[in-house]
Amino acid sequence: MMKLPQLLLIALAPLGAQTVCEPTPMYSICDLVFDAPAGATIQAEVRSPRHRTFLMPAFASAPGKMTIRVSPTLAGQWDYRITSSLPAYNGKTGSFEALPNDHPGFVVPANLRHWATGEDKQPHLWLGATGGEPELLATQKFNHVRLVLDQSKLDEIEKQIRAYNDKRITVDIVLSGLPTMWQEREKTLKYLIGRFSAFNITWQLEGSRAALKETGLALKRLDPYGHPRTAVTSDTTAPLLADGWANYIVYTTVDDQLGAIEHQLYTAPKVSIALEERNDPEEFRRRLWNMWFNGQYPTVKLASDKGAKYVAAWQELFARTRHWDIEPFFDVDGARALALEGVEYIVYIEKPSIPVEVLVEKHSYDLYWFNPLTGEYLKEKKDWKGEKFVAQPPSTDHDWVLHLSRDGRKEGMLKSYKFESRLPMVQELEMQDKMLPFEIVEPQADTVSRKNPPAFAVKIRRPTRATRTMMFLWTGEVVTGGQGARVLGTGEKGQLKIPADMTLQYPAVLSLRVVGMNANGKIYAADKVLRLTE
Repeated sequence: MMKLPQLLLIALAPLGAQTVCEPTPMYSICDLVFDAPAGATIQAEVRSPRHRTFLMPAFASAPGKMTIRVSPTLAGQWDYRITSSLPAYNGKTGSFEALPNDHPGFVVPANLRHWATGEDKQPHLWLGATGGEPELLATQKFNHVRLVLDQSKLDEIEKQIRAYNDKRITVDIVLSGLPTMWQEREKTLKYLIGRFSAFNITWQLEGSRAALKETGLALKRLDPYGHPRTAVTSDTTAPLLADGWANYIVYTTVDDQLGAIEHQLYTAPKVSIALEERNDPEEFRRRLWNMWFNGQYPTVKLASDKGAKYVAAWQELFARTRHWDIEPFFDVDGARALALEGVEYIVYIEKPSIPVEVLVEKHSYDLYWFNPLTGEYLKEKKDWKGEKFVAQPPSTDHDWVLHLSRDGRKEGMLKSYKFESRLPMVQELEMQDKMLPFEIVEPQADTVSRKNPPAFAVKIRRPTRATRTMMFLWTGEVVTGGQGARVLGTGEKGQLKIPADMTLQYPAVLSLRVVGMNANGKIYAADKVLRLTE
């Protein structure tokens, strides 16, 4: 048997770097440990076989020890050069060998609104949990788990991350409780990056808008692997994309109107962490499917085996699809749909009381009915061919999923298309008043109170087939408040909910915006300027 090359480290005197890892499989941890006094600085420029350079900071791993933690993302020889405040280390070089394996790789945003893994971009169907044992989650096919980083228990946290990663589960680290003062926060952040960035993780920050921006930009600059970054805020983090550091969106509400409209407005992957099974697994199932048709990947909290069964059924269906290539589809009546047009159409029929109609490109399709209660996948004996599919599900006592799929075409695409098969469309807001199918009728007054917020309402100007099922999202912003746009309400009418931290000074100028989306997926926006008092 051929002897594997050993890790090469140069002996340094009087301080010595320790040989701590053998040849390392891809996406596994290699720790380079150095004898170093407190206050020393050490980092390494680590170069991949494709000559991509990672700047890896060391972290204090034990009294008198510092560690540079590396996870090779490609097989082959990795070279590094040390930079240190300690002359004995500064400028020293070395290398180690990374071995090939079948690890899918780190998670990255891809195809505008979806996810991929690895250097060669393999599709990633994000399925997250809010907790659970690694073995059980892996058995249930979860590939993400949220973990709050308790800074008083970092050794325990590291063990948990290793255990999840060993089961190919990405850990979504929730960073909370960072120091208020920037210098201390930056120091803490560098330590956490040095210790945890070599693992398979994403970052989810908590804090004020200003602190999030400051921390997020530093994280973007310092994390050598560029792991996905976002925040956990009220309702949605979509407005934070404007600050230039977040690259995916987290939702803390299951509101369909907010999710569906923002999917048309923002080109970033979306993850909902709001879905809890609680005591109603049937409602949980329906919310899960609607969430996905809003364009959101799920991170769920289960309460029963029935809920786990429903999640498994959801995963079973979409593992069969080009889920990384599908987008909301609106040429449908009586249901909600996703499609890669001309290739496959997935139609969720929540209330199957009337026939569903779907307009498709004219081809011959394999026809399936999927039962989200049981995971049963029923294939019709004959293919269906045409442009307008009209039918009812096998029964009307629960929700169903229709799947029209050109299976042969999809198999060919897997060979000829590495990832994307099309350029996703990005829609622009229609804001010309004469083109708007609705108008703001409430609030009527020019002054509104935060503590006694007024009603909101729109009126449809021109009832048409397209305006029969409109969705509405109401947002507001006080520019001087520095908090960005905030969700104030959803729907055709209701009462504004104005957050207490919209602004610190009253009176203020509140820019109110309502975005409407019609049944064809077209989006419109109307604005109104109000005086906001406390």
